[in-house]
Amino acid sequence: YCLNGGTIELQGADPADGVWSGDGVQAGLLDPQAVGEGTHLISYFATSDDGCGAQASTTITLASEAIVTSTATDLLLCPGEAPIRFEAAPAGGSWDGPVDAEGFFLAEGLEPADYPITYVYTDPQGCALPHEPVLVTIGAATEVSIADPDRICLGGPSFTLTGSAAGVWSGAVSGEGTSIVVDPDALGVGAWPVTLSVAPDGACPGEATIDLIVDVCAGITERSDDRMIAAPMPFSERTTVRFGELMVEHIDVMDASGKRLLAQSFGGSHPMQVEIDLSGFADGVYLLHATGENGTARLRLVKAR
Repeated sequence: YCLNGGTIELQGADPADGVWSGDGVQAGLLDPQAVGEGTHLISYFATSDDGCGAQASTTITLASEAIVTSTATDLLLCPGEAPIRFEAAPAGGSWDGPVDAEGFFLAEGLEPADYPITYVYTDPQGCALPHEPVLVTIGAATEVSIADPDRICLGGPSFTLTGSAAGVWSGAVSGEGTSIVVDPDALGVGAWPVTLSVAPDGACPGEATIDLIVDVCAGITERSDDRMIAAPMPFSERTTVRFGELMVEHIDVMDASGKRLLAQSFGGSHPMQVEIDLSGFADGVYLLHATGENGTARLRLVKAR
């Protein structure tokens, strides 16, 4: 019951001709102001026609306000976090906002934004105990990026990999900060995933991942234009290479160690595209070296199922 809701008539006892007693009780009425907030013991005594008496006791709780708590340490709900559950006292009130009957905040389908949650308890006499709105924020993951490095060659110098914010580096490297120094020789030839995880104060964490491709670069001369492309990329068995402006005469496909796996000459036909079939080879990074009348070009091929 509301502490400030007025005198409470005590009802519900059987037989009906008994007597209520307890602090603040007089003539079957309880004065909330006389006993104050909290849970109070009240008793009921009745006598039978034969003169036998019996007594039963119960409690009544008086509240001056509704109280809302939650299971979360804060009310910022980030992607992948457990749902927030609210609890309210006195129980049995009503929620206004995306909260179900059990107090769970219903975040599914909601866009990142602030969502006010209110709770009102109404006692049996119609007195309302409202709670001030609680603000739940659905946050979006922090956008994180890693600057693509230049071409990475085995035996080349160490380089600095830079992210958009300070965080934790993991995967093929480890460390903390906005940037990290990478040694290609320490990685070796291949594709090496690197992840930067950022957890800003007062915002949702985010992460970005890139693959560092360490190539064997010796003896490969690149054309000034980079319009030689392959699709699909990555591919599971075969991919089609388009040569752009290169008037191709000969191609070689090498694995990451520099071993030649495929070779093909075209004479004077200069095809605009050719299909590369690597269905008999393992997943990994391969290098296509094309030679033409007007220069040479190279292209990295990634085979992955």
